[in-house]
Amino acid sequence: MPEETLSTDEAQPEEPGGAELRLKELQDELQKEEKDLADSTAARDVELGQKKSLRDALKSAVEAQTLLVDEIKKATVAFAKGFDGLQKDVTDITDYRTKKAGMIDAVLGPNKEKVAGKITEVEKKIEGQQKIVNTKSGEAETAGNAADAAQKQMGAKQDDFNRYKQLASELAGNIQKMKGFRSKIEENDDPPRAASMYVYINELKKVLDVTRVPSQTDFEKNLNDYWKALDEAKKDYRDKKLAWEVARKALAAEQATLAALQKSEIDDKLKATSEFN
Repeated sequence: MPEETLSTDEAQPEEPGGAELRLKELQDELQKEEKDLADSTAARDVELGQKKSLRDALKSAVEAQTLLVDEIKKATVAFAKGFDGLQKDVTDITDYRTKKAGMIDAVLGPNKEKVAGKITEVEKKIEGQQKIVNTKSGEAETAGNAADAAQKQMGAKQDDFNRYKQLASELAGNIQKMKGFRSKIEENDDPPRAASMYVYINELKKVLDVTRVPSQTDFEKNLNDYWKALDEAKKDYRDKKLAWEVARKALAAEQATLAALQKSEIDDKLKATSEFN
């Protein structure tokens, strides 16, 4: 049977880069469009979520403001109903006070200034006590802040001490990590994958740089130093906490004195001026 020969006119297999290349281009284009669509959808979802949150916040604000407006309207109406009566009462009391004050001044005569002086003494005593309370309040706040700071410092020193106590476990964990990185490096050495080995060798170095194994003597010394720092922090906290408690008690005592003076203010004024009756 004679061999068949291909005619030059017959279709030849498509050269690489023909239909298959076009397919790859279409696939890449489709993939890009799908990614763009996904990104757009995600962006719209984020924007929609933000708008919903803003809508909900505004809705709550509107509801709260509606209640506030209603309260203002009710208060305004209630005030309007009693306004005439209130105004009349104030006018009457003002007139009464003006007329009566003149009569009292006339009766007191030259003793008026002495009576006013006695009243001022009582008021100044209360004002002076208020200043003492303000000072004690500031001292208590300062002492409280110092106690809080000392407590935080004590907690930090406790953490340092606890961590150093567990140094052997921490070092063992670091060594285990480094052994793991070493194994990964060896795995990527046959055949050699230099980039992967570079990643692992860098990670190994990070752990190695913070792994320091002290001598037994240094460990004992360092642990004792951490304990001393903790002990000093505990003492500092105890002292500052005690100072805070003292300051609070001092404040409470001065507040009680002020409250008593305020409660008896009118009686004290009456007693102080009774000799001029």
